[in-house]
Amino acid sequence: APRSFDAICDALQIILEKFKPDECSNYLRHAGYVQS
Repeated sequence: APRSFDAICDALQIILEKFKPDECSNYLRHAGYVQS
């Protein structure tokens, strides 16, 4: 498991690239986070 800040950022980048922008938007909207 990554332990350094840079390794964690690299892992997050890989994970986030797997999601499309509309998937993220839908998740946030359904979680109750509405753009103001």
